[in-house]
Amino acid sequence: MKKFYFLAIAAAVTMFSSCSKTPKVIEEPLANPDYTSVTVEGSGKYGVINSTTKKEVLPQIFDHIDYLDNGYFLTNDSVGFLLFNTNGNALIPAQDKITTGDGYFELSAGNVKGFYFTEEKSTVTGEYEQISLDPAGNVLFLKNGKYGVLNRKGETIIPGEYNQILWDGKNYNVVKNKNDKRPYFNEKTKKYNWNLAEAAALDQTGKRVKKLTAKQAKKVFEAKK
Repeated sequence: MKKFYFLAIAAAVTMFSSCSKTPKVIEEPLANPDYTSVTVEGSGKYGVINSTTKKEVLPQIFDHIDYLDNGYFLTNDSVGFLLFNTNGNALIPAQDKITTGDGYFELSAGNVKGFYFTEEKSTVTGEYEQISLDPAGNVLFLKNGKYGVLNRKGETIIPGEYNQILWDGKNYNVVKNKNDKRPYFNEKTKKYNWNLAEAAALDQTGKRVKKLTAKQAKKVFEAKK
């Protein structure tokens, strides 16, 4: 009976030791050797630590983590994609999609689209039908069927009230209807009547440089089709 009792205790101790075994922590270097990816084996969740100090940079809660060459962490989990700096600070709300560019990240979350600019450390987003970077490096947007331009801080350069906006390398050429009930472009005939248009050339700050005549507007906008 005593022998059976001791065997039972030994089995219980062995089981307890097995259950209380410290989980294996797996560390793998990231693209930047200053930072290391860390995960508990079998957890499927990842974090980041400083390779030298072993201090936590990002907690082990993400499904995937990438270190980007421009000094940012791009993470993904059930919430979506997030962008962090190397201090572990989140820079934007969760996104459905993040695309890297030269000096910026293109963002998309439902109907909200925009950019995070790395040099300016600014976010420009909104519910736009279209949004892009124009050749001058500013943000060209289409909202409610009208175009406008923002700078990289989200400040308005050109209000969203124009039918067309074209950058010519020096100025923005803009055009809109003098009267929306009589548009300068006839959808049925696919022809322009530039006498019904209000056109101008604006500088990079949105200041009017000159008014465009009907003949000048025709030359600028029809040539760019």
